[in-house]
Amino acid sequence: MDNNIFYISNHMDTTLQKKGIDTYVQRKGIKGKFVDESEFSLLKGHPNKGRTIFVSNLLSIDSSLEGIKQTLSELTSAGIKIVSIEDNLEFSDNKTTSAIFKGMEIAIQIKSACNSLVMKNKLAQKKKEGGIIGRHKGAKNLAPSKCEINKRYIFQAIKNGETKTAIAKEIGVSVRTLFNFLKLNKNKG
Repeated sequence: MDNNIFYISNHMDTTLQKKGIDTYVQRKGIKGKFVDESEFSLLKGHPNKGRTIFVSNLLSIDSSLEGIKQTLSELTSAGIKIVSIEDNLEFSDNKTTSAIFKGMEIAIQIKSACNSLVMKNKLAQKKKEGGIIGRHKGAKNLAPSKCEINKRYIFQAIKNGETKTAIAKEIGVSVRTLFNFLKLNKNKG
């Protein structure tokens, strides 16, 4: 079994990734096995302590900071070392990696707060300009709701004496959603 894994992501240019990893491992004299996303998923599901995974860069792991942090955290806590070649970073189960994860978590929170602020500002500007925020009164979803899809079941279950809470749980909606549906369809059941 190869302890060194060279991961090639399918959501990035595979030729450039392979070339970058090849250059690095040849220069360092490292032997190992190239894997694609499906094999990488299997490795993540069954991590082997002491293994090293080489990636061209952190974005080859995931396209979001949250996904990168989660994957790195899972792998390093299982005793796997990750080397990001272009980023010149190594992650393992140590204090330095924990500090980097803490920084990533702070960055994720800042990003979320900024996105929220931007959205609030856009909505306030639209409202100030007299625009409609949200759906207009009486707007309907284009896709049928879970209640619409399960209409026959709902009315039959009510006739059979089943509680509305049990019905809502069964079809995967909130009790409030079921009550609203029944209110709109009270003469149709």
